[in-house]
Amino acid sequence: MDKSNIVLIGMPASGKSTLGKGIAKRLGMKFVDTDSLLQLGSDEKISQFIEEHGHEAFVDYENAILCGLMCKNHVIATGGSAIYGHLAMQHLLDMGLIVFVDISKDEMKSRVGNKISERGIIMREGISSLDELYSDRHQIYLDYADVVVSTDNLSTREAIDLIVESIEDYKSK
Repeated sequence: MDKSNIVLIGMPASGKSTLGKGIAKRLGMKFVDTDSLLQLGSDEKISQFIEEHGHEAFVDYENAILCGLMCKNHVIATGGSAIYGHLAMQHLLDMGLIVFVDISKDEMKSRVGNKISERGIIMREGISSLDELYSDRHQIYLDYADVVVSTDNLSTREAIDLIVESIEDYKSK
């Protein structure tokens, strides 16, 4: 399969969508936000879907949508919970370079604030706080990532520059 894509993974509010658009523009690629694809396939907002059908049903739905994604030369911004779908992540690994947009727990908490349910943040059974969410996901992101870029305390432009530079360094090896 063609591995011409760049796939952004990371915590909620890590800036994947904003950074993805900038990276795509910089590299002359197309951009797709998988949260938008999920919205297109459902009449409900993500938060409403989760409330009505549950977190596991959403993860199954997200997994199916991501497994059906077929594109070339795209920057793909995934939802923060994409890593819970093993089949989806294997598909995305086959499609491109996985870049973990890493932010600290404090940065994530600052950006999310008290808008957990409004943002449609998926928390597995037994997880009830952003601290627990961070602990649950951080290692999974690291395990899937080809490239890890910490973007704490960077402007959007600086983060895009660093991610593009890191991608170019990775590809030159």
